[in-house]
Amino acid sequence: MRPSLLAYTAWGIAGLLWGVVQIAESAGIRINHTPSLAHIVWRVTRVQGPLQRGQIISFCPPDNAIIRQARARLYLGPGICPGGTEPLLKRIEALGGDRVSLDEAGVSVNGVLLAGTSLLRSDRRGRPIAAIEFGTGLIDADAFWAGATAHPHSFDSRYFGPVPLSHVIGVATPIF
Repeated sequence: MRPSLLAYTAWGIAGLLWGVVQIAESAGIRINHTPSLAHIVWRVTRVQGPLQRGQIISFCPPDNAIIRQARARLYLGPGICPGGTEPLLKRIEALGGDRVSLDEAGVSVNGVLLAGTSLLRSDRRGRPIAAIEFGTGLIDADAFWAGATAHPHSFDSRYFGPVPLSHVIGVATPIF
């Protein structure tokens, strides 16, 4: 009898936590469960005015083979975005017209290397990580480059490339 009481209690707590997260997200509150950003709780609001380099935004990643692999390997959780992934919270590193280079050293924006942005070739299990090819190009006027220079294991544009501005959900500001 006791194991079933424990199981019901565990399921009840899990359901309660899921409900709290759903209510928070519907109110524009995002819980960051990754080390890519320092803060845990963020408020996401509508974009007002042009986006700026350095802003933290919530967005849906592009639905491509790299993102599908990331979802299958649980680099990304399930969510409301195309491809069934969760929205991401990342910093805007480059916007339309900026020149972005990706090479062995990492990501450079307009000739300035961003610290901590070299590509990881394999995940923690030793599996190769799919990524865009090295190269240099201009970011389209309707796109941005997402990054997280504070954490070298961040899954960001250095793997999946530029993201259309239409994928932006909102601007994130830290609460806690």
